[in-house]
Amino acid sequence: MVTVDEATDFSPIELACMEKLCSPRGGITICGDLMQRMSEVGIKSWAEIDDEGGSYESFELSRSYRQSNRLFKIALDLFR
Repeated sequence: MVTVDEATDFSPIELACMEKLCSPRGGITICGDLMQRMSEVGIKSWAEIDDEGGSYESFELSRSYRQSNRLFKIALDLFR
């Protein structure tokens, strides 16, 4: 089993390589926040990893839990 946090800072190819490091019975868990991506080479959309042939089941967090509404609005403006 491989777990990757802040996956948005990795390229789709890097994530595919990490998946290949899993044992045949294992799996990979990737998570991250697209709005907190710190790298120019990181993924900009979760759809980018679908192109690498992985079969991922996705879950979206629909409730912000770390920051106030004001900080979230600022982060959203910076993301756009």
